[in-house]
Amino acid sequence: MDDVKQLSFDTPKKVLFKVREIYGVERIYPVCENAKRFVRLTGRKCLTRVDLSDIVALGFRVVQVTSPAQCFVCSEEVKDEVQS
Repeated sequence: MDDVKQLSFDTPKKVLFKVREIYGVERIYPVCENAKRFVRLTGRKCLTRVDLSDIVALGFRVVQVTSPAQCFVCSEEVKDEVQS
């Protein structure tokens, strides 16, 4: 049990995603490592709106990224949160 990380629940962890519409179908793609972990758990390539609501219910903060610049800034914020 010593190698298990203690999670801090003081501030919600972020889950970053981007939304694309492909042939009229909404696709929610992971951007950050937390989002990629959730995608791996679902066994799919994309998340659904139901998945996002479940992630929020688990205490995560869900953030939609709309531009590549936001991806970089949000990724840096996530790195800072992980390091502290």
